[in-house]
Amino acid sequence: MLGAPLASAAEDGLIQLSDIATGTSQVLAGHSDRVNALEFSPAGGLLASAASDRSTRIWEISTSTGRMLTGHADRVNAVAFSPDGSQLATTSDDRTLRLWDVTAGISNAAIRTAESLTSCAFHPISPMVAAGGRGGTYLFRIQR
Repeated sequence: MLGAPLASAAEDGLIQLSDIATGTSQVLAGHSDRVNALEFSPAGGLLASAASDRSTRIWEISTSTGRMLTGHADRVNAVAFSPDGSQLATTSDDRTLRLWDVTAGISNAAIRTAESLTSCAFHPISPMVAAGGRGGTYLFRIQR
């Protein structure tokens, strides 16, 4: 539906996708609490959202449908797509970094740390993901 989307979210759990070229918009509803992070996939067809309801969703932009990914025991703070778009990393106040298979919607790994994690990012070339919290940064080598 949208050609050049811009995503925004708020405390009500709703995500708004606006087409910056046409001014049209659509609302994605699925989270029951504040949305903490959003990220578009590298190819642009998917949007990942992380929320305080302990869930992550992967949205198909063309159809406005979302799949829920569950596994975190506390609010999800950040999401990041791998450079090829096949994996998603999430971090949470439950002190874990989770890696998800985007196509299957399942968690491939859960890495426990000593603190809540508030951010994550994939390295653009190396098979590594970084996660950060209030006490420092963690680097993990991952399988692709």
